[in-house]
Amino acid sequence: MHSDKLDVRVQDLEQKIIQLLEQHKEQRAMLLRLQEENQQLMQRIAHQAEAVHDVSSKLSVGTLVRAGGATQDWETRIDNYINDIDKSIAYLERLQ
Repeated sequence: MHSDKLDVRVQDLEQKIIQLLEQHKEQRAMLLRLQEENQQLMQRIAHQAEAVHDVSSKLSVGTLVRAGGATQDWETRIDNYINDIDKSIAYLERLQ
């Protein structure tokens, strides 16, 4: 009798260990996917920051022409880049 209970407990423990190993495997795969996504987002942020830097370095206050709304187009593009960067940073902060 005692041996039967012991066998049942051992089988239960084996099942729990198998489940834990499977969960560990799934969590590890998720971690790898998230790390890869994080790397891609970091690269995206770097590219966007570089684009903002390129645009801002090409523009100077003296060369902006307000005729025809050209300045508003640049301001809108820069604002969009900044918003994208802010969203990406916020997303990365939530991951940590």
